[in-house]
Amino acid sequence: MSPPTPTATVIDRLKPDLPEARSLPRSRSARIGGIAVFVGLMVVLLLSRAWSDRVEALANPGAAALVATDQAQARPRVPADAAEVARLVQKRPLDQDMVNLLYALRVRNGLSAEREQDYIKAVASLGWRSDAAQTNLLWRAIGQQDLETLVSRADGLMRRGQSEKELLELLRAFESEPQARRYLVESLRRNPPWRLKFLEQASRLRTNAQRLARYELVSNLLDEGVDLSRREVSVTLRPLYASGLHEQAWSLYNHYLGREESSQLLTDGDFTK
Repeated sequence: MSPPTPTATVIDRLKPDLPEARSLPRSRSARIGGIAVFVGLMVVLLLSRAWSDRVEALANPGAAALVATDQAQARPRVPADAAEVARLVQKRPLDQDMVNLLYALRVRNGLSAEREQDYIKAVASLGWRSDAAQTNLLWRAIGQQDLETLVSRADGLMRRGQSEKELLELLRAFESEPQARRYLVESLRRNPPWRLKFLEQASRLRTNAQRLARYELVSNLLDEGVDLSRREVSVTLRPLYASGLHEQAWSLYNHYLGREESSQLLTDGDFTK
């Protein structure tokens, strides 16, 4: 049996909230479509202001468990009617921005955890078309401690040029979790455009526990035969050595050079010798 199409997935998952298909006046369709674009732009703006504060709360994942389009009480309510949006989703089930807008409106008005999963699966089934949708899926993954989705959605957003600095900080915040580190290795081994920038953040690691997590990550990449550049290894090697983690620095140095033993002292943290 072939897998369901995205259209079938959306209609099946959201069927209880969708009306029987009927046409809307063209002017109303255009108006709701304009609202969807407005909401998408507003989400991006609000997120850009809120990322730094949210990242600080990631030690407690529950604190960040909110939908990206959910509005603080101080902000005006978005002038969109869920029933009208549902009618448009019925007509345009492949419009990820529209499905995402319906999801956000339903959450705002109250949605059970079970029902929300249907919306999440419907939005996710439509791929990577909407930055606002990817951001919603990312934040829900944090709240649900779904580390695989967290890493994949962050990767997708950065590949689309979205919030790279903040997303790199987000990934670094979860790097000490072994499961998250495994998904990070899977992502980094595909050489995403943000790989070097992420590895360069080793200089910002503040504790030896964080540095050891980075050592494990880079070692795992080398174990899998990933062709790391000297720059990508040296940015990890230097903080290890400077913080007194000489054994790990030495191990990484030899690992990169392909040696099991070496008679040289570790004084070449920049690979200049």
